[in-house]
Amino acid sequence: MDNIRVKVGKKYHAIYKELTQETGNRKKVFAQHGDLFMLCVALGHSTEEKVTVSRDALFWSHSLTKNQQTVLKAIAVKESDSYEVLSRPESIIQLAETLADRGMDDLIKTVLDDFIAGEGDDGLSLVFTDKDNLHKTILSFVSQRILASPF
Repeated sequence: MDNIRVKVGKKYHAIYKELTQETGNRKKVFAQHGDLFMLCVALGHSTEEKVTVSRDALFWSHSLTKNQQTVLKAIAVKESDSYEVLSRPESIIQLAETLADRGMDDLIKTVLDDFIAGEGDDGLSLVFTDKDNLHKTILSFVSQRILASPF
């Protein structure tokens, strides 16, 4: 996949950063932005709720693994009902960005709401430490979603 800047909703930037950075009182919940992005794409793919946000670049598409790129391509083919989308990497990324914003909105409403500290210049921010076991809360949420709708 081409080297394309992947954008996410501006109001979600701080959440992506906080969940992928280690600080003195907490470890990373996700290894890199692409991992959280893919979770949000999957969540967004399973919901019809529209989310309208302005976006800013967060990471480069080349940082996505081959497996992650394959998943994005498969979702794009399904959503567009055409294999021609595979010749337009920008379209694949744009669709993924839309789905990721939907998914992040869902993740906030169902899991992260209790951890939202407020909204600043960099968007919504979280407050959590390792003692909050946020990684386990997110894993439990994902497991429940898989059991409810495995495919």
